[in-house]
Amino acid sequence: ARARLAAFAERHAIFAREEGRGASIMDARIPLFVFCFAEELQKSFLPLFVGEYHGPDDWFARDIMLGLPISCFMFVIAAFTPFAGKFVDRFGAKRLFLAGLVPAIAGYLGCFLAQSANDIVVARSVTAVGYAIITISAQSYIAAVLTKENRARGMAIFVGVLMTATMCGTAIGAILADWLGYKPVFLIATFFAVVAGALGYAMLSGGVESAPAAKPASGTKPRGAFASLARNSQFVLIVLFIAIPAKVILTGFLYLFVPVYLASLDASQSEIGRIMMMYSLIIIPISPLAARFADQIGKNVWVVIFATIASGLVLLGLYQSPTVAAVLAVVAALGVAHAFIKAPLIVAAMEAAEASPDVSRTGAMAILRTSERIGSVLGPVM
Repeated sequence: ARARLAAFAERHAIFAREEGRGASIMDARIPLFVFCFAEELQKSFLPLFVGEYHGPDDWFARDIMLGLPISCFMFVIAAFTPFAGKFVDRFGAKRLFLAGLVPAIAGYLGCFLAQSANDIVVARSVTAVGYAIITISAQSYIAAVLTKENRARGMAIFVGVLMTATMCGTAIGAILADWLGYKPVFLIATFFAVVAGALGYAMLSGGVESAPAAKPASGTKPRGAFASLARNSQFVLIVLFIAIPAKVILTGFLYLFVPVYLASLDASQSEIGRIMMMYSLIIIPISPLAARFADQIGKNVWVVIFATIASGLVLLGLYQSPTVAAVLAVVAALGVAHAFIKAPLIVAAMEAAEASPDVSRTGAMAILRTSERIGSVLGPVM
């Protein structure tokens, strides 16, 4: 039995450790999940929380302030992520993971002590610094531990942790808010962040160095890559009319509109959390099937085009249908549509970038991800 168990573990890379390091992908997966779970606890009620504390002295009108914490959170992540990568290279993944907990916890406590919507915006921006540091450090740790043959699987596990934490945290945070109110949830998030820090301190190996950064294609600089892709009409159209709109709908509709609209329909906080959870619950199993379908037909561009159109059309399901059931159906349908965008979008963008031979795949991916974050920032404000 022990031999069969060892063979099974080796075949599926369970507890796969690199020789001489004693490091495993499991080291980062568990602390990362606990931290991301803590971060997602507020997702189902943040706009309602902001609305409750909005006053005449806040920076903007109530409608703008409802979405501003989400937009600022996404903007800070986009702005700080490149610096976080450099810090990981200099100080190591374990130190950065633990250091990232400081601004994250400070942001949670700031939300707990907030007396105005302005305070919430500032606190969420501080938390975003910690989130960027921790996710980049965990991703770098996984990339450094795994071999080239297993690296794709490791990154899939990284994405799976984020999606699972989103699903669990959104639902459980809504239930806690229903029972305890909004502010105590941030104290619970603080507790789980501390637990994530203890797990990271105990499990992460300090001797693991981040994977060396990939060198850009010969003669290509980041600015040159951007200028080259800006002349690539297909890549530009994919970014402007697929990548950005998908994120605008995700943050503007799901993260902001859904909780506010459901609250106006007298839905309980627990119901809001369960309905928002449906998005992740549907994407997790359908996304691999959608990717396989796109590969089989070999038309990734057309798959993401039709999926983007569908993600807009499904929103019409709320037209003159002011019911909780209609919102649930639309969120579920949006999850299906976005499942057909996630993986095929990356492939379609890479295929388009091949028309610019002086741009590396890494450079094209970086520009695509940066553009998506632009959509995440714009969504709540729009």
